[in-house]
Amino acid sequence: MFLVMSNLLFALPAWSCYYRGTWAEGALYTAIIFISSMFHYTDNFGCLVTFNDKCYGERSTFYFMDRYVSFSMIITSITLIVFPTTTIVPQADRTFNAAIKSFTNVFSSLTIIYLMMEDSDWDRIVVIVTAFGLLYLLIAVVVCQVKLAVNTCEFVMAWVFLTLGLVSYVMDAKYTDYYWILHSFWHIFMAITIFLVSDSKNESYSSLGERMNDIKFSDPDSYSGHRDAKYVTVMRVGDTNYALY
Repeated sequence: MFLVMSNLLFALPAWSCYYRGTWAEGALYTAIIFISSMFHYTDNFGCLVTFNDKCYGERSTFYFMDRYVSFSMIITSITLIVFPTTTIVPQADRTFNAAIKSFTNVFSSLTIIYLMMEDSDWDRIVVIVTAFGLLYLLIAVVVCQVKLAVNTCEFVMAWVFLTLGLVSYVMDAKYTDYYWILHSFWHIFMAITIFLVSDSKNESYSSLGERMNDIKFSDPDSYSGHRDAKYVTVMRVGDTNYALY
């Protein structure tokens, strides 16, 4: 039961993403709540529903789905802070970032599915996907000089909880008698990690929009009427200035 209930904590990053306009990420974190919960339920009872002696929702199905959304969570959470599409980001940058994230997510999803179909060693897949994600992060920050849209303090805290989560994940395979509590800690620490990242604000966010003459207003509510809008791009046509959100 604790394994199932601990997944509810992913509602925090899901809510944060919905609130800030990153719907795709919010949908994934919501899916994790249900898929992981159903996997751990079928892991104990073997089947989700039995009708006329036929099983609907076998453990093997949810096992595959649980691993897929877990691996996808790694890449999605990295793109969340590297190429943000929250409502505080200028519209031009949101469009650009959304395009980059779409390509990355499709490519990573196909790669994850291929690895899962070809390799049954889940730990090795975790290493490969994590390495790809960190390489992606390194290229974005060092080569493309992208400034992470995350508060420094919260980013450090996220790494602390991420480390605790990884330790729990490794230990749950070694200490099987305590799998239920250690794997639950994995759920809890990962949910907190993602929440810290998804709910963070970096007020010094540097983007392509700033190089397109973005104007930052000290009081966003007084201008745009949007609860989170802090940046607008002004386009001049003739003698008229137009504010683009």
